[in-house]
Amino acid sequence: MLKRPLPGMSRQLFGIALVIGLTASAGYAAWAGQPTEGKGPRILVDMKVRVTHSQTKEVFAVATRYLVHSGELPADMKVPPAAFTCIPYLPDGLEKSSAWEAMKARGLPLPPAGYILMDCTIRQDGAVIATPAVMAVDGQPATIETTDRDKLRVYRIELNASAAEEH
Repeated sequence: MLKRPLPGMSRQLFGIALVIGLTASAGYAAWAGQPTEGKGPRILVDMKVRVTHSQTKEVFAVATRYLVHSGELPADMKVPPAAFTCIPYLPDGLEKSSAWEAMKARGLPLPPAGYILMDCTIRQDGAVIATPAVMAVDGQPATIETTDRDKLRVYRIELNASAAEEH
């Protein structure tokens, strides 16, 4: 190997460019993979769900509270026998969200300052029953009421979302 000629200038430059490119892409991947902690205000959501069967009058009720950033949902939001999820969105930054195009297609308006858009999904046995949304005044209660396709169950979701810093 000592008798071989040294690599040429073009090969050395290619090696340097390759190392710089790999370093830059690894740095970008580390930066892009950072958690959103500390990016924008967090939203405290109090959610109470009540499901009433219209024939048997059975009632299923559940309550939860979670603290998330705009556009986020905690990983543990599945509640048997149905799943109820509500994702809060603040006005600033929503237009940049990947979910905004789907919301616009559903006819949802951009929330004005002082409001929080609560985009909810109701599932029964894994199937989506309804996707209601409500524009809630920051810190004030809001209610969504809907039924399933057969009108056998009435779903009532009471929400109170607040982006106040004193959580």
